[in-house]
Amino acid sequence: MKDLPTSTQNLEEADVTIAPTLLNVPDGSNSHGYTGEIVGLAGKTAGAEKESKCSEHEFGASKDQVNIAKKNENITVSSCSSLENMHARHCNMTADKQQFNTAESDTEMARRAKEEGIVSVVFRGTVTQEGCCRFVSEILKCILYQRQQLPMTYDQLVYSQKKRQDSKADKDVVSGRQVNLADVNERKCEKTLQDLEEVLHQLEVLFSLSTVPRVLLLMGGSLVLPKEIYEINLEALVLESGDQCLRVSSCLRQLFRTLFVADLLSDSRPGRLMPTTVLVLAHRDCGVGWFHPKLRFKVPTSVKKQTIALCTDPCSCRNASTDILDWQEYVWFQAPTTIKGFCN
Repeated sequence: MKDLPTSTQNLEEADVTIAPTLLNVPDGSNSHGYTGEIVGLAGKTAGAEKESKCSEHEFGASKDQVNIAKKNENITVSSCSSLENMHARHCNMTADKQQFNTAESDTEMARRAKEEGIVSVVFRGTVTQEGCCRFVSEILKCILYQRQQLPMTYDQLVYSQKKRQDSKADKDVVSGRQVNLADVNERKCEKTLQDLEEVLHQLEVLFSLSTVPRVLLLMGGSLVLPKEIYEINLEALVLESGDQCLRVSSCLRQLFRTLFVADLLSDSRPGRLMPTTVLVLAHRDCGVGWFHPKLRFKVPTSVKKQTIALCTDPCSCRNASTDILDWQEYVWFQAPTTIKGFCN
Protein backbone atom coordinates (compact mmCIF):
# COMPACT_ATOMS: atom_id res chain seq x y z
CA MET A 1 0.00 0.00 0.00
CA LYS A 2 1.30 3.41 -0.94
CA ASP A 3 1.81 6.19 1.63
CA LEU A 4 -1.15 8.51 2.13
CA PRO A 5 -0.77 12.20 1.35
CA THR A 6 -0.25 14.74 4.18
CA SER A 7 -2.96 17.11 5.46
CA THR A 8 -1.56 20.03 3.50
CA GLN A 9 -2.31 18.36 0.11
CA ASN A 10 -5.64 18.97 -1.57
CA LEU A 11 -8.51 16.56 -1.88
CA GLU A 12 -8.00 15.78 -5.57
CA GLU A 13 -4.53 14.32 -4.94
CA ALA A 14 -6.00 12.18 -2.17
CA ASP A 15 -8.64 10.73 -4.53
CA VAL A 16 -6.02 9.80 -7.15
CA THR A 17 -3.93 8.01 -4.58
CA ILE A 18 -6.78 6.11 -2.94
CA ALA A 19 -8.32 4.74 -6.17
CA PRO A 20 -5.39 2.41 -7.16
CA THR A 21 -5.11 1.23 -3.63
CA LEU A 22 -8.68 0.03 -3.62
CA LEU A 23 -8.03 -1.98 -6.80
CA ASN A 24 -5.13 -3.84 -5.18
CA VAL A 25 -6.98 -4.84 -2.05
CA PRO A 26 -6.59 -8.67 -1.60
CA ASP A 27 -9.59 -10.94 -1.36
CA GLY A 28 -10.45 -12.52 1.91
CA SER A 29 -11.67 -11.65 5.35
CA ASN A 30 -9.04 -8.97 5.92
CA SER A 31 -10.24 -6.83 3.06
CA HIS A 32 -12.65 -5.01 5.30
CA GLY A 33 -9.72 -3.87 7.45
CA TYR A 34 -7.90 -2.37 4.52
CA THR A 35 -11.04 -0.73 3.30
CA GLY A 36 -11.79 0.83 6.72
CA GLU A 37 -8.22 2.07 7.02
CA ILE A 38 -8.36 3.67 3.58
CA VAL A 39 -11.75 5.26 4.27
CA GLY A 40 -10.47 6.57 7.57
CA LEU A 41 -7.41 8.07 5.95
CA ALA A 42 -9.59 9.69 3.29
CA GLY A 43 -11.83 11.17 5.97
CA LYS A 44 -8.79 12.52 7.81
CA THR A 45 -7.51 14.07 4.59
CA ALA A 46 -10.84 15.71 3.86
CA GLY A 47 -11.08 16.95 7.45
CA ALA A 48 -7.59 18.40 7.29
CA GLU A 49 -8.45 20.20 4.05
CA LYS A 50 -11.65 21.53 5.62
CA GLU A 51 -9.75 22.62 8.74
CA SER A 52 -7.19 24.38 6.53
CA LYS A 53 -9.94 26.23 4.68
CA CYS A 54 -11.60 27.19 7.99
CA SER A 55 -8.27 28.51 9.29
CA GLU A 56 -7.82 30.56 6.15
CA HIS A 57 -11.37 31.88 6.51
CA GLU A 58 -10.80 32.76 10.19
CA PHE A 59 -7.51 34.48 9.33
CA GLY A 60 -9.26 36.52 6.63
CA ALA A 61 -12.03 37.44 9.07
CA SER A 62 -9.48 38.50 11.72
CA LYS A 63 -7.65 40.60 9.16
CA ASP A 64 -10.92 42.28 8.18
CA GLN A 65 -11.66 43.00 11.84
CA VAL A 66 -8.22 44.57 12.28
CA ASN A 67 -8.78 46.75 9.21
CA ILE A 68 -12.21 47.78 10.49
CA ALA A 69 -10.73 48.61 13.91
CA LYS A 70 -8.03 50.73 12.29
CA LYS A 71 -10.65 52.54 10.23
CA ASN A 72 -12.75 53.17 13.35
CA GLU A 73 -9.67 54.42 15.19
CA ASN A 74 -8.87 56.79 12.34
CA ILE A 75 -12.47 58.01 12.33
CA THR A 76 -12.34 58.54 16.11
CA VAL A 77 -9.05 60.47 15.92
CA SER A 78 -10.42 62.52 13.04
CA SER A 79 -13.63 63.24 14.99
CA CYS A 80 -11.66 64.31 18.09
CA SER A 81 -9.44 66.53 15.99
CA SER A 82 -12.52 68.11 14.38
CA LEU A 83 -14.11 68.70 17.79
CA GLU A 84 -10.90 70.30 19.09
CA ASN A 85 -10.74 72.57 16.05
CA MET A 86 -14.40 73.53 16.46
CA HIS A 87 -13.81 74.25 20.17
CA ALA A 88 -10.75 76.37 19.37
CA ARG A 89 -12.69 78.33 16.73
CA HIS A 90 -15.55 78.82 19.20
CA CYS A 91 -13.14 80.09 21.88
CA ASN A 92 -11.54 82.50 19.42
CA MET A 93 -14.95 83.76 18.30
CA THR A 94 -16.02 84.20 21.93
CA ALA A 95 -12.84 86.11 22.80
CA ASP A 96 -13.23 88.34 19.75
CA LYS A 97 -16.87 88.97 20.66
CA GLN A 98 -15.93 89.86 24.24
CA GLN A 99 -13.25 92.26 23.03
CA PHE A 100 -15.71 93.84 20.61
CA ASN A 101 -18.34 94.19 23.35
CA THR A 102 -15.76 95.68 25.73
CA ALA A 103 -14.60 98.21 23.14
CA GLU A 104 -18.20 99.05 22.29
CA SER A 105 -19.14 99.50 25.96
CA ASP A 106 -16.05 101.67 26.55
CA THR A 107 -17.02 103.89 23.64
CA GLU A 108 -20.58 104.19 24.91
CA MET A 109 -19.28 104.93 28.40
CA ALA A 110 -17.06 107.75 27.17
CA ARG A 111 -19.91 109.18 25.09
CA ARG A 112 -22.33 109.15 28.00
CA ALA A 113 -19.79 110.73 30.33
CA LYS A 114 -19.12 113.53 27.86
CA GLU A 115 -22.73 114.25 26.88
CA GLU A 116 -24.65 113.41 30.06
CA GLY A 117 -21.98 113.70 32.73
CA ILE A 118 -22.73 110.21 34.13
CA VAL A 119 -20.44 107.25 34.68
CA SER A 120 -21.94 103.96 35.89
CA VAL A 121 -19.82 101.33 37.63
CA VAL A 122 -21.58 97.96 37.95
CA PHE A 123 -20.25 95.54 40.56
CA ARG A 124 -21.08 91.84 40.09
CA GLY A 125 -21.73 91.16 43.74
CA THR A 126 -22.54 92.72 47.08
CA VAL A 127 -20.32 95.13 49.00
CA THR A 128 -19.93 96.15 52.62
CA GLN A 129 -20.71 99.47 54.28
CA GLU A 130 -17.01 99.91 55.02
CA GLY A 131 -16.31 99.34 51.34
CA CYS A 132 -18.71 102.15 50.41
CA CYS A 133 -16.82 104.52 52.69
CA ARG A 134 -13.56 103.48 51.05
CA PHE A 135 -15.03 104.14 47.60
CA VAL A 136 -16.04 107.68 48.58
CA SER A 137 -12.68 108.41 50.20
CA GLU A 138 -10.67 107.26 47.20
CA ILE A 139 -12.89 109.15 44.76
CA LEU A 140 -12.47 112.32 46.85
CA LYS A 141 -8.68 111.97 46.73
CA CYS A 142 -8.78 111.30 42.99
CA ILE A 143 -10.97 114.32 42.23
CA LEU A 144 -8.77 116.66 44.26
CA TYR A 145 -5.72 115.50 42.31
CA GLN A 146 -7.37 115.41 38.88
CA ARG A 147 -8.85 118.90 39.36
CA GLN A 148 -5.36 120.18 40.30
CA GLN A 149 -6.16 120.96 43.91
CA LEU A 150 -3.21 118.82 45.00
CA PRO A 151 0.23 118.94 43.34
CA MET A 152 0.50 115.15 43.54
CA THR A 153 -1.59 112.18 44.61
CA TYR A 154 -2.59 111.87 48.25
CA ASP A 155 -0.22 108.98 48.95
CA GLN A 156 2.67 110.76 47.25
CA LEU A 157 1.86 113.91 49.20
CA VAL A 158 1.92 112.08 52.53
CA TYR A 159 5.22 110.43 51.65
CA SER A 160 6.75 113.73 50.48
CA GLN A 161 5.62 115.53 53.62
CA LYS A 162 7.09 112.86 55.86
CA LYS A 163 10.34 112.96 53.92
CA ARG A 164 10.57 116.76 54.28
CA GLN A 165 9.97 116.54 58.00
CA ASP A 166 12.72 113.94 58.36
CA SER A 167 15.20 115.96 56.31
CA LYS A 168 14.36 119.23 58.11
CA ALA A 169 16.25 118.14 61.18
CA ASP A 170 19.38 117.47 59.12
CA LYS A 171 19.60 121.02 57.75
CA ASP A 172 21.97 123.23 59.69
CA VAL A 173 22.11 126.69 58.15
CA VAL A 174 20.01 128.14 55.29
CA SER A 175 19.23 131.68 54.16
CA GLY A 176 16.30 133.51 55.67
CA ARG A 177 14.36 133.65 52.40
CA GLN A 178 14.76 129.93 51.79
CA VAL A 179 13.53 129.23 55.29
CA ASN A 180 10.45 131.42 54.79
CA LEU A 181 9.48 129.85 51.42
CA ALA A 182 10.00 126.36 52.76
CA ASP A 183 7.94 127.16 55.84
CA VAL A 184 5.08 128.59 53.79
CA ASN A 185 4.88 125.58 51.46
CA GLU A 186 5.18 123.21 54.36
CA ARG A 187 2.41 124.94 56.32
CA LYS A 188 0.09 124.83 53.30
CA CYS A 189 0.78 121.17 52.76
CA GLU A 190 0.28 120.35 56.42
CA LYS A 191 -2.99 122.29 56.60
CA THR A 192 -4.41 120.61 53.49
CA LEU A 193 -3.42 117.14 54.69
CA GLN A 194 -4.86 117.77 58.14
CA ASP A 195 -8.20 118.97 56.74
CA LEU A 196 -8.40 116.09 54.27
CA GLU A 197 -7.51 113.48 56.88
CA GLU A 198 -10.10 114.93 59.28
CA VAL A 199 -12.81 114.73 56.62
CA LEU A 200 -11.83 111.15 55.75
CA HIS A 201 -11.91 110.13 59.40
CA GLN A 202 -15.33 111.68 60.01
CA LEU A 203 -16.68 110.00 56.89
CA GLU A 204 -15.76 106.65 58.42
CA VAL A 205 -17.67 107.60 61.58
CA LEU A 206 -20.74 108.68 59.60
CA PHE A 207 -20.77 105.53 57.45
CA SER A 208 -20.71 103.44 60.65
CA LEU A 209 -23.83 105.24 61.92
CA SER A 210 -26.06 105.44 58.85
CA THR A 211 -26.64 104.26 55.33
CA VAL A 212 -25.27 106.89 52.92
CA PRO A 213 -27.02 106.88 49.53
CA ARG A 214 -25.39 110.03 48.12
CA VAL A 215 -22.32 112.23 48.61
CA LEU A 216 -21.72 115.67 47.05
CA LEU A 217 -18.42 117.42 46.43
CA LEU A 218 -18.87 121.16 45.80
CA MET A 219 -15.80 122.95 44.48
CA GLY A 220 -15.43 126.74 44.47
CA GLY A 221 -18.12 129.38 44.76
CA SER A 222 -20.74 128.75 47.44
CA LEU A 223 -23.27 126.10 48.42
CA VAL A 224 -25.92 127.84 46.34
CA LEU A 225 -23.76 128.40 43.25
CA PRO A 226 -20.57 126.32 43.20
CA LYS A 227 -18.16 126.21 40.28
CA GLU A 228 -18.19 122.42 39.97
CA ILE A 229 -20.40 119.65 41.40
CA TYR A 230 -19.50 115.99 41.69
CA GLU A 231 -21.99 113.44 42.97
CA ILE A 232 -21.17 109.94 44.21
CA ASN A 233 -24.38 107.93 44.00
CA LEU A 234 -24.56 104.76 46.12
CA GLU A 235 -28.32 104.17 46.02
CA ALA A 236 -28.24 101.03 43.84
CA LEU A 237 -25.56 99.19 45.81
CA VAL A 238 -26.63 96.01 47.62
CA LEU A 239 -25.00 95.93 51.06
CA GLU A 240 -24.08 92.81 53.00
CA SER A 241 -21.43 91.74 55.47
CA GLY A 242 -19.14 88.75 55.51
CA ASP A 243 -16.79 86.90 53.20
CA GLN A 244 -19.38 86.59 50.42
CA CYS A 245 -18.96 90.27 49.57
CA LEU A 246 -16.59 91.50 46.88
CA ARG A 247 -13.09 92.52 47.84
CA VAL A 248 -12.63 96.27 48.11
CA SER A 249 -9.35 96.17 46.19
CA SER A 250 -10.93 94.50 43.13
CA CYS A 251 -13.84 96.97 43.22
CA LEU A 252 -11.43 99.91 43.35
CA ARG A 253 -9.53 98.59 40.32
CA GLN A 254 -12.78 98.33 38.38
CA LEU A 255 -13.88 101.77 39.58
CA PHE A 256 -10.75 103.63 38.51
CA ARG A 257 -10.49 101.75 35.22
CA THR A 258 -14.01 102.94 34.44
CA LEU A 259 -13.18 106.52 35.42
CA PHE A 260 -10.06 106.39 33.26
CA VAL A 261 -11.95 105.10 30.21
CA ALA A 262 -14.83 107.53 30.67
CA ASP A 263 -12.40 110.45 31.13
CA LEU A 264 -14.94 112.17 33.38
CA LEU A 265 -12.53 114.19 35.51
CA SER A 266 -10.28 115.63 32.81
CA ASP A 267 -10.63 119.24 31.78
CA SER A 268 -8.58 121.17 29.25
CA ARG A 269 -9.01 124.37 31.21
CA PRO A 270 -6.15 125.28 33.57
CA GLY A 271 -7.06 124.41 37.13
CA ARG A 272 -7.32 127.07 39.78
CA LEU A 273 -7.19 126.66 43.52
CA MET A 274 -10.60 126.60 45.21
CA PRO A 275 -12.10 125.13 48.39
CA THR A 276 -13.92 121.81 48.34
CA THR A 277 -16.96 121.20 50.55
CA VAL A 278 -18.29 117.71 51.32
CA LEU A 279 -22.00 117.06 51.88
CA VAL A 280 -23.42 113.66 52.84
CA LEU A 281 -27.01 112.43 52.69
CA ALA A 282 -27.71 110.39 55.86
CA HIS A 283 -30.49 109.55 58.30
CA ARG A 284 -31.58 112.54 60.34
CA ASP A 285 -31.35 110.57 63.62
CA CYS A 286 -28.02 108.87 62.97
CA GLY A 287 -26.43 110.73 65.90
CA VAL A 288 -23.43 112.17 64.06
CA GLY A 289 -21.91 115.15 65.83
CA TRP A 290 -19.14 116.53 63.62
CA PHE A 291 -21.23 117.14 60.46
CA HIS A 292 -23.77 119.96 60.44
CA PRO A 293 -27.31 119.19 59.23
CA LYS A 294 -28.57 121.27 56.29
CA LEU A 295 -32.31 120.72 56.38
CA ARG A 296 -33.14 123.19 53.60
CA PHE A 297 -30.26 122.41 51.27
CA LYS A 298 -31.12 121.63 47.66
CA VAL A 299 -28.71 120.44 45.03
CA PRO A 300 -27.98 123.36 42.66
CA THR A 301 -29.40 122.80 39.20
CA SER A 302 -27.78 125.76 37.43
CA VAL A 303 -24.39 124.01 37.39
CA LYS A 304 -23.72 120.85 35.38
CA LYS A 305 -23.29 117.94 37.73
CA GLN A 306 -20.81 115.12 37.14
CA THR A 307 -22.20 111.86 38.56
CA ILE A 308 -20.38 108.66 39.48
CA ALA A 309 -23.07 106.02 39.99
CA LEU A 310 -22.07 102.82 41.78
CA CYS A 311 -24.52 99.93 41.55
CA THR A 312 -24.82 96.17 41.96
CA ASP A 313 -25.75 93.85 39.11
CA PRO A 314 -29.21 92.44 40.03
CA CYS A 315 -28.43 89.08 38.41
CA SER A 316 -25.43 88.51 40.69
CA CYS A 317 -27.32 88.76 44.00
CA ARG A 318 -30.91 87.65 43.54
CA ASN A 319 -31.11 86.21 47.05
CA ALA A 320 -29.76 89.31 48.79
CA SER A 321 -32.21 91.55 50.61
CA THR A 322 -32.43 95.20 49.61
CA ASP A 323 -33.39 97.86 52.15
CA ILE A 324 -36.02 100.36 51.05
CA LEU A 325 -35.10 103.83 52.28
CA ASP A 326 -37.60 106.31 53.64
CA TRP A 327 -36.33 109.39 51.86
CA GLN A 328 -38.31 111.68 54.17
CA GLU A 329 -35.98 110.66 56.99
CA TYR A 330 -32.77 111.51 55.14
CA VAL A 331 -31.18 114.98 55.21
CA TRP A 332 -27.96 116.56 54.01
CA PHE A 333 -25.03 116.94 56.40
CA GLN A 334 -22.22 119.38 55.65
CA ALA A 335 -18.60 118.93 56.69
CA PRO A 336 -17.59 122.02 58.73
CA THR A 337 -14.06 121.85 57.31
CA THR A 338 -13.40 122.79 53.70
CA ILE A 339 -10.42 121.35 51.90
CA LYS A 340 -8.34 124.15 50.39
CA GLY A 341 -6.14 123.28 47.46
CA PHE A 342 -2.48 124.30 47.20
CA CYS A 343 0.37 124.05 44.73
CA ASN A 344 4.12 124.05 45.16
